[in-house]
Amino acid sequence: MSNYRIVMAEKQINVIKVFVGSPGNTKEERQIINQVVSDFNKNYGNDASIQINLLLWEEDAYPGIGSYPQDVINKQIPDYDIFIGLMSTKFGSPTPKARSGTEEEFDRAIEKHYRFKDKSNIMFYFKNSSIKMLEIDPDELLQIHRFRKKVGDLGVLYYIYETTDDFRRMFNSHLYKQIKYLMSKGSEISSLETEKNKTRSTIINLPDWIGTQKIVNPQWADYFEIRLDKYIYQEYKLTGNFSAHSEYIRFGFKLLPIRSDPFGDGSIQSRNSNLIVHIGKNFNTTDLFITTYTNGIRSEKDLIIDTYDRNKSLPITLSVNTNNILEFIVNNKKAHQARIPADIKDRLLIMAWGDEHEFKMEFNQIHLELFS
Repeated sequence: MSNYRIVMAEKQINVIKVFVGSPGNTKEERQIINQVVSDFNKNYGNDASIQINLLLWEEDAYPGIGSYPQDVINKQIPDYDIFIGLMSTKFGSPTPKARSGTEEEFDRAIEKHYRFKDKSNIMFYFKNSSIKMLEIDPDELLQIHRFRKKVGDLGVLYYIYETTDDFRRMFNSHLYKQIKYLMSKGSEISSLETEKNKTRSTIINLPDWIGTQKIVNPQWADYFEIRLDKYIYQEYKLTGNFSAHSEYIRFGFKLLPIRSDPFGDGSIQSRNSNLIVHIGKNFNTTDLFITTYTNGIRSEKDLIIDTYDRNKSLPITLSVNTNNILEFIVNNKKAHQARIPADIKDRLLIMAWGDEHEFKMEFNQIHLELFS
């Protein structure tokens, strides 16, 4: 009998979790992703000690209850390392937090990427195929174009394909490169829970604020200033409840440099580096809209986001993360998202104005949460 022994070493497997988000008309592409991932695990994964776990809501989600259906899926899908987004000719159904379920999934993915850089990544694909004109919903097509611009503006390099064969070739090549990139960032791909637990936050309770007309200021504006440069933080979130006791509403926030005047000449707008994001309502209507100005220039047309009746309490959140991505949330719905310059991150004005109309607006239960 030979005098030797066999020692079985325990093999460490790096598990990479991949989540696919898309509207319901991308079934063929989702099947291609499933097949490409399966081929990767079979032909390459074992030798490289890598296992890709594909997360699909139709397979991994189960009946449950939440604030809304997409919220149930969000809670049930575990943390992932790669988000794969797909969009063809359908934008999807709106949710309380986004214009579609796919957009909400993307918003969660981009927030995770900025929060835990190099721990997760995004791959997004748009289909540009020949379609019959009478089968196109113009409003849905406009939503897709706006969303595609948003994806690009947030720094995501997306790809466009025309046929499913094009997508198969494209995705197969990209997946291998993406796995190689993630593995170069560390010997082990794991859940983000450890990183999340390291984040510390401090909550500062601020006094309630009542804004009324100040005739000495442009547009009769009133404001409450918050200086964040005195704190040590990486990102912040400001929350509060808004209510108006007047029919005409202009309420929001202005972010601007530490050493600059709050207003311009005869206007709340100023030409220096700044951003104003606000809600508004005119006389004889209940439509509540959002308007944004960048460096004193209107960024886009007014966008109706809700309805509002006098004295109703409306929760509002403004947050800025470590990558200077600002989010403005009204009544639990994301109203605006944009990247802001670093020089306007440390000074924040809570503002109300009446454009020479008398007004009274309140912002109560104000909490400033600082993350470090």
